[in-house]
Amino acid sequence: MLGHTFKSQADTFQMPVEFKGISLTSKRFIQWLNLNNIVPGYYGVNSIDLMADLYHKGVHTLVTDRPDLAKQFKETLKKVKYKPRS
Repeated sequence: MLGHTFKSQADTFQMPVEFKGISLTSKRFIQWLNLNNIVPGYYGVNSIDLMADLYHKGVHTLVTDRPDLAKQFKETLKKVKYKPRS
């Protein structure tokens, strides 16, 4: 990884979950973004399982084409008493 030599010109990265067959959702990458004060966000997140996986890895922004699934995911978080990140 780039360690602390990387200087971001952005406060957030919005990216797809995959690019040219390469997954961009590894826990290590998401942790690295957070450690460097870069808010990780993903678009095209269209399954509840993927939403949960990314949420638990520390992703701050989830964009979906399925608002019905987003609502269901949000309700699931309330039931298990997870607090949304601020």
